[in-house]
Amino acid sequence: MRNIFYNSFTLFPLVSFGKSTEASSVKSKHFMLSPLLGYFKENNTKKLFLFPLFSAKSTDSSFKFNVLYFLYRQKNTPKSIKISALWPLCEYEKSDSVKRFRFAPIYWYKKTDSTLLSSIQPLYYYNKTPKNKTFIFAWFLYRHDNEIGISKSNSILWKVYNKNKYQNGDYETRFLHLVYANVHKDGKVEKSIFPIYHKVNKANGEKSLSVLFGFYNHYRQYKPDIQDFYEEERLFWILRLRSNYNQLKQAGKAGNLRRGK
Repeated sequence: MRNIFYNSFTLFPLVSFGKSTEASSVKSKHFMLSPLLGYFKENNTKKLFLFPLFSAKSTDSSFKFNVLYFLYRQKNTPKSIKISALWPLCEYEKSDSVKRFRFAPIYWYKKTDSTLLSSIQPLYYYNKTPKNKTFIFAWFLYRHDNEIGISKSNSILWKVYNKNKYQNGDYETRFLHLVYANVHKDGKVEKSIFPIYHKVNKANGEKSLSVLFGFYNHYRQYKPDIQDFYEEERLFWILRLRSNYNQLKQAGKAGNLRRGK
């Protein structure tokens, strides 16, 4: 293929490579050795993947990298860093507004400008907010709470297993946070059997679905800059199967249509 804006060569389905011409306002190039290796560059955005081992993406303002998606993930921006290993069991995040670390189900830590949470299970728990302060030593095996007219909850070793029922019909059941989750709370529906299946539907219309270690992914995310939803399906977050990009483009809704965290 050769035109005024782009030149490329494709031997389907094995290999494809090409780059933009001097006449193009978008400086881009690509190399694809299907389905193992891919490299894409568009202006200052670069993407690289080695299927299914790792993928990486960098822009002027962020860098994302993952190994087997859940084994190790990292995202850096000028104001934040987020790292996870064996997600969702181990996760670290630091930004201007929050610092948190989780090694489930043993250690939990979260600090903001007004709150502090620290826990080492099953020995120690400390929680401080503007309204209260809680300290527990020699952690409890089982706990039952009944907020009259609001909710009932049962938990075993706090975050290992917890179940909440609310008076308005909402409920939340979790085992090791996302190893098993069945949640319907404040308009959000979440179901998880890690790492086989994880689904989230939010009250604002956003949704996401991950199946089989992230092999299949489907998400729908609201983009404030275009005041509409961007939706796409991918394999291992790399191979895009379909999206509504063309429909949005035809409607004149350009902008950042990539997924945000």
